[in-house]
Amino acid sequence: MAVFMNYEGSYCGKYNNALHAAYHVAQYEVLDERATLNERVHISDEKKEEYHELIEELRERNKVAQASADTQETTAQDSERDRLLSLLFVLTASGLIALDDAVKAAAQLLDIALTPYKGIQSEQDDAETESIRGLLEDLKKEELQEAIELLKLTDILTQLEAANNAFAAAKTRRIRARHTRYLQLSTEEVRRETDNKLTELQDLIRASGIIASVTPDQQDTVTFVTQLMNDMNSVARNYKTAYNQSMAQKKAHEEGGDEPAPAPTTPPEEETPGEGTETQPVE
Repeated sequence: MAVFMNYEGSYCGKYNNALHAAYHVAQYEVLDERATLNERVHISDEKKEEYHELIEELRERNKVAQASADTQETTAQDSERDRLLSLLFVLTASGLIALDDAVKAAAQLLDIALTPYKGIQSEQDDAETESIRGLLEDLKKEELQEAIELLKLTDILTQLEAANNAFAAAKTRRIRARHTRYLQLSTEEVRRETDNKLTELQDLIRASGIIASVTPDQQDTVTFVTQLMNDMNSVARNYKTAYNQSMAQKKAHEEGGDEPAPAPTTPPEEETPGEGTETQPVE
C-alpha cells in the first residue's frame, strides 16, 4: 500500500488579522510561482483568482482597521480648520488694541459677531462643522464686509470654508464606507472563506498527486506536487513558528520575565483533523 504526504497544520485560525493575511499572501505566492497549475493539479485561473480576491479583501480590512485614508484626511482638515479659526480670533483680538481708530472699530464690530463662536474648536466634530457654517454665514452679512476687508480676513474665511467643507465630505465618505463594510461579510467570515478556499486548492493539489502516484508515466506530476506541497508546508511551519514565538514573548512580557527561547513549531494543543503532519495511506 502506497503512502502520500499530507499538509502540515498552520493554526492560522489563531493568528491575528495581520498575521493571518500575511500567511495567505505567502501561500498565494507559492501557487503563483507555478505556471501549470491547471494542467498539473486542476487549479484553474478562476479558482486562483477567487483566492487572490479573498486575500486582497483581508488585506484591505487589515489596512482599514489600522487607519483609513479618509480618517487621515479628516484629521488633517480638522487641524487646518482649527488653525484658521484660531488665526481669525487672534487677528480680530489684535485689532481691538490697534492704534488706528478705523481698524479698532472694525475689530470691535467683528468681535461682537464672533463672540458666540469662541471656543468652537473644542466641540465634537459634527457640532464644530455646523458652528463654522453658522459663523461663516453670519460673517457674510453686508454690514460686516467693510470690517472684514479692513482687517484683511477675506482669505482666511475662504480657506476656513474650504477646510470645513473638505472635512464634512471626508467624514461622509467614512460613514458610507463603514456602512458598506457593515453590509458585507464580517472580517471573521472573510477569514473563514479564505481558509476554506486554501483548503479547497490544497485538496485539489494533493488529490492530483495521489492519482498521479498510482498512474503510470505520471512521475513528473508526482514530483511537481511533492515540491509544491513541501513549499506550502514550509510557509505553514514558518508562520506557525512566528505565532508561537509571539505568544511566548507575550506571556514572558505579562509575567515580567526574560525573553523566552524560540518556541517549538508544534503548539501544545492537539492537531485538529486535517491539519496533521503524518502521511496517510493511499489505496
